[in-house]
This record gives sequence, C-alpha cells and structure tokens, in this order.
Amino acid sequence: MAHAILFTLRAPLRHPLLAVGTFLVVFSAAVGGLMLFPQRYEVKTTILAGSPLTGALFEQRDHERDAPTRAAREILVRRDNLEALAKQVNFAERYLAARPLAIRMVHRFFDYLNGRERTVDEVRESLVDALDERLGVNIDTEGTISITFRWWDKQMAYDVVNAAGESFMAMRHSTEIKTVAESITILEDHRARVEEEIDQRIVAMEERAKAEAGEKRHGAPAPAAAPRLVRRPNQDPDVSRLETLLAANQRAATDLETARQQRLIELQAELLQKQSIYAPDHPAIGATKRMLEIVQQPSSQVASLREERRRLEDEIRSRGGSATSAGASPATGAGTSSQALPARQEPAQALFEESPREEADRERLRNLNSRLGEISARIASSRLQMETAEAAFKLRYAVVTPPRLPKKPIKPYAMLFLVSGLLGGVLLAHLAAVAADLRGGKALERWQVEHQLGLPVLGETKRLP
Repeated sequence: MAHAILFTLRAPLRHPLLAVGTFLVVFSAAVGGLMLFPQRYEVKTTILAGSPLTGALFEQRDHERDAPTRAAREILVRRDNLEALAKQVNFAERYLAARPLAIRMVHRFFDYLNGRERTVDEVRESLVDALDERLGVNIDTEGTISITFRWWDKQMAYDVVNAAGESFMAMRHSTEIKTVAESITILEDHRARVEEEIDQRIVAMEERAKAEAGEKRHGAPAPAAAPRLVRRPNQDPDVSRLETLLAANQRAATDLETARQQRLIELQAELLQKQSIYAPDHPAIGATKRMLEIVQQPSSQVASLREERRRLEDEIRSRGGSATSAGASPATGAGTSSQALPARQEPAQALFEESPREEADRERLRNLNSRLGEISARIASSRLQMETAEAAFKLRYAVVTPPRLPKKPIKPYAMLFLVSGLLGGVLLAHLAAVAADLRGGKALERWQVEHQLGLPVLGETKRLP
C-alpha cells in the first residue's frame, strides 16, 4: 500500500505536462462555475409588534393581546399581497434582465422544448410562487416578526424585504387607524341625514304656520281648538340651520374636551400607580409620561371645531341672529322633555305655543335632536380614539432591525468553488498521470517487479544510453 501511494505521488513528475494540463482544466471549470451559477444572499428585518411598553397608550383586552402578530404571516403571504409585492419591485422585469447565464441557458432549453418563449405574466406567476416558498415570516412569543428572503440578487432581496415590511406596517395602520376614520365618516354621514331631516321638518312647520296665518287674514273661520300662533319677527330659516350647526359644534367640542380630561385623569392615576411599583427609569413609567405629554398637547380636532364655531358665529351675526343665545341651551346637553329645547327645536317652539296639533312634530324634533347629540358625542369620542391610536402607532410598531444590503452570500460559495477546484485539480492530475503509467504497461519501480514477477531484485543500474 505504501509503495502504491508513493507511486501515485511520483506519477505527476513522470508526466508533468499531463498533470499540469489536467489541473488547469479542473480549476478553470471551478472558476467558470463560480461565475455562471448564482450565489444566495439573505436579507432580514425584524418588527416589534404590540410592544408591552404601550400599555399606557390604550387598553387591550386579553383576547386581543396577540392580535398584531396573530395574522402576520397570513397577511404577508396572501396571494394578492404577493402579487402586489412583485409588481411593486418590478420582480419579473428585473429578473429577466439580470438572471445569471446558467439560469438563462436552462430557461432557453425549456422554452425550446415548449416551442415558445414564456411571457412576462407567466414569469411573474412563477416568481410569485417563489416568493411564497422563500419569503420567511417567523413570529416569536415576545411579539417580534422576522421577515427573511433569500435570492441570488442581493439588491432584489433587499427590495423585497423592505417592501414586505412596509406592506405589513401599512396594513396594520389601515386596520387600526383607517377603521376608526371610516367609522367617523359613517357617523358624519348619518349626522348629516339627521340634520337634513330636522331642517325639512322645521321648514314644513313654518310653511304650515304661514298657511294658517293667511287663512286668518282672509277671514276663514278658525276651529274652536285652533292653536294660538306666535310668529317670531324676521325669522330666517338659514339662521335656524346655522344655529343648529353651532349647537352641534359646541356639543362635539364639549364631549371631546370631556373625554380628553377623563383620559388625562386616568393616565395621571396610572402614572402614580406605576411610580409606586417600578423604579423611576423603568420603561413603563417613561411610556406613560410620553402619553401624558401627548394628551396634554392641544388637540387638532378641538382647534378645528373652534375655528368652525367662530365661522358659524360670524355668519349668524351677519344674518341678524344671536350667536350667544343660539349656543347657550345646547351646551347644557341633549335633553328631551324636562330640559330646554335645542336650537333646531326653537323655531318650531316659537311658531307654535301649546298646540296639540303640533305636539307630535315637536316630539319628533326632540327625538331627532337627541339623536343628533348622541351621534356628535360618538364622533368626538372616535376622533379622540383616532388621535390616540395615531400617537401610539409608532410606539406600538417599531422596526427593530431594518433591512440591510448584504455584503456577502449566506455561504462562502466563492471559497467552496476555489477550494473544490484546487483539490479536484490536484487529485485528477495525479489520477491522470497514474493512468498514463498503467497504460504504458511498463514496470517503472522496483516494487512492481517484485510484486508482479515474485522475484527479488538484486541490484539496480542506471539506464544506458
């Protein structure tokens, strides 16, 4: 065995050109394979969803604590989301333009077998399937979401992971913020319909009062139980509408400020409780203090309501109305029978005093105005909820590890190819030299004579010329 190993090691010395040529061919093939076949790069991002430090921002029910991460994978790997992701990063176009030569040759071979070249849409569908397989979404118990993607183009891998993270954040923002905004829009539409119905009833009652007053002027006999009509001088129907809008504005501002003060008291109590439990530099105390600062800041919704109130007051004064008296009674609340009638009921009350005939209309106006107050209160509460959710979103969802452009592949493919080419070239060079010796059929060393002929070698001489 030792003689055979030494024979193999000395074989390249007997055939140097063959050994060097074999080594160069194998090593060149390894270098060519490194250039032709793609390498794999991995890009990763980590998102912290539902941070426990945001408990001071809003209350969470027990069954919703895993809501931010519960459907994260389903959101990201949903088919329509993957298709939108592929279109956003121009996956198919960039893939066809920059695919490696080896993959290009394989695709041309399959296109030749199919008899036609694949379209961009077909390539995109295949790439969406690849996204579904290679886009990894891992969720741990601490509420972090890890998004990883492996691809031979590191820029493409970075773009896919970055777009996937942005897509998840946008969907969570749509779920938590836009849902509240849509509910506000629905409530405002409902409030507009209620206001329109109130306006129509007020106009109908005023027209009925004018008709009855005209019958009296023309000497028509009045019924014995006819109501006594009292007409407010120079009453403009637009003033009634503006007074109603002003009353609703004041109710919304009052409700919003009341909810803000209540939330402020709750946060102050929560801060005192946490200060008695945790150290001063505990993150939970810092989160509560930040939320206190956010709630104490002037509300943009209140500012817009005040600006609208000033505009309504100026318009009422320009039409000869009294903005102060218009907003006095509604500020006390949306009462029904025992409280003073709001502004939208005032025209009907001024036109009819103690009229049994109009009692049903007045009661309907009271109910509508009560509904209007309830809707305005719900709108104010929803606006406060939306402001709180907007402020808490950046704390609730944070990108812990942003995606980075990889500097090297996930495996040292270049080193593997070079080492494989080097070792393979040396091994095949020795094998080629040994094969050349064996093919010659000559005994080149002493041990071959002893082994093949079974005779001892008494001596060795140099080859004569």
